[in-house]
Amino acid sequence: IGFVYYRRHGWIARGQGKEVLQRTVKKTIPSSLAVLGFLLMSRIMSSTGQTVVLAQGVSAVLGQGYALLAPLVGDASPVTVIGLCKNAGKTTAMRRLMAELGEECLGLTSVGRDGEATDLVTGTEKPDLYIKSGDLFATARGMMHLCDVTLEVGGLTGVMTPLGEVAVFRARSDGYIQLAGPSAAGQLPPLSEQFQALGAQRVLIDGAAGRKSLAGAGVEGAALLCTGASLDRDMDLVVA
Repeated sequence: IGFVYYRRHGWIARGQGKEVLQRTVKKTIPSSLAVLGFLLMSRIMSSTGQTVVLAQGVSAVLGQGYALLAPLVGDASPVTVIGLCKNAGKTTAMRRLMAELGEECLGLTSVGRDGEATDLVTGTEKPDLYIKSGDLFATARGMMHLCDVTLEVGGLTGVMTPLGEVAVFRARSDGYIQLAGPSAAGQLPPLSEQFQALGAQRVLIDGAAGRKSLAGAGVEGAALLCTGASLDRDMDLVVA
């Protein structure tokens, strides 16, 4: 468009188009190669776990001072739990992660609805979600009366759902919660940043049935794939 505009006004003489293109390419190649190399290196480090190792090493040396460097090394990457089908064990896996990361301040949300005693679609029993005081979670405002923890409002997200706007809360007591968070993958990165700004050391996202897009491009961090638990309660049969 720019070339056509300048050519029409006579600022580029006839036959100079090739020269302009060559000079443009020559100037952009160095910067383009640098950006491409940076992106490739960051992807390799993230996929092989090097950023996590770097974060753990720096935190061991700096102690509490690590909080100043944590955003630079990426140890707060979100973990998204996804499943190939309903009742695949996503919430069960998330509960295990919560137990393993019990010493960290967690930020929790769900793309579907989680924490209720009975599945609203199938009528089957579901695992509950019990969090400790200090943890953060994002859920629709219409779910507040279903949470028995003492709540402190951390902020609003601007994400609207049928159950109201999604808000970020901090638990001021141990207790049970129910989650109904953002439904679109593009809404998760800003929420993760909001969690981290409020002090979350790890962000855990419970996916929804069939939402494999949560492991796709644009969603940073790790993805945990769950499948098989809905086949049968007999583990030998599932593994076979």
